[in-house]
Amino acid sequence: MKINAEQLQKIIKEELAVQAIAGDSQMPIEQEPDGEMYGDGGSARMVRSQLFRISKFAQSLHDQLTDNDELPEWVQSKVASMTDDINEIHGHLDHKMANRTEDPVPVTEPAGDISSIIDLIANLPDE
Repeated sequence: MKINAEQLQKIIKEELAVQAIAGDSQMPIEQEPDGEMYGDGGSARMVRSQLFRISKFAQSLHDQLTDNDELPEWVQSKVASMTDDINEIHGHLDHKMANRTEDPVPVTEPAGDISSIIDLIANLPDE
């Protein structure tokens, strides 16, 4: 697929805007506030990164398509499925966030014996 100078300029401008937004909204790690517990699956860092990419790609496709474009059924099916999935995720987390002060998720403390503390420290990532 060939792109012309105008399309390349648009892509570069979009990428610079995305990087500027990402740079403005990300706080240094040492300044980030403590996160909320919405379950026991782990940190939201990876999910935030994936959601950012999804939003970037979705916006790009939205801008490139017109209402009169024809798309294969499998594409329409995938988009419908993604819409259902993100709707379900948003509903779940939105409910948890709205009720976070009323129904906090308990934080599990590590076991008090020395071997479990050594195991915990041994599994920390190197900095």
